[in-house]
Amino acid sequence: MIPIRYSLAFVLTVLLTGCGITPKQPDVHDFGLAPTVIYSNKRAIPTIDIDAPKWLWDTRIRYRLLYKSPTQVNFYMLHRWIATPPELFKQQLTMQANALRYPLSIVFLDFEQQFTSAKQAKVFMRMSVTAFSSDNKPLATREFQWQRLSPSADAEGAVQGFAYLARTAVSEIDSWLAGLPTRLNWDK
Repeated sequence: MIPIRYSLAFVLTVLLTGCGITPKQPDVHDFGLAPTVIYSNKRAIPTIDIDAPKWLWDTRIRYRLLYKSPTQVNFYMLHRWIATPPELFKQQLTMQANALRYPLSIVFLDFEQQFTSAKQAKVFMRMSVTAFSSDNKPLATREFQWQRLSPSADAEGAVQGFAYLARTAVSEIDSWLAGLPTRLNWDK
């Protein structure tokens, strides 16, 4: 039979040890530093409105196991975005793009990591972009879609893959905008 004082000491030790353990806080990620800041204080950045389904206004990093349960959306518990993906993309666009001379409306349609097997994943991003004239009439609309194999089949691979996709997306949107006609009635 164990004396009561040893039992109390054991319980007290377990309680004190348990109180000292704090849960691990999630790592927080963004798309990395933009290559250069293009705009000076002299040039105003046109309005950029971004919309997305409710589930994309979330800082959790989403993934889907296409090979196992393609209808189930999962989240990495120990990794988060520092802001929502639409907010991060808008920041990347305003810092990296050269041809931002039109007000834009961007609708995020998809943004997730998709596992094709337990050891292979890709990141997938899709959005619709509309450029507007100065009198708020649509000039052009285009749907963009990008995907890339994740460098690794985990949260770090998702973050690195999305950082690459964001830079690629800004570059392609920038090229598309550069091909649109110059602003009509912008300065009137």
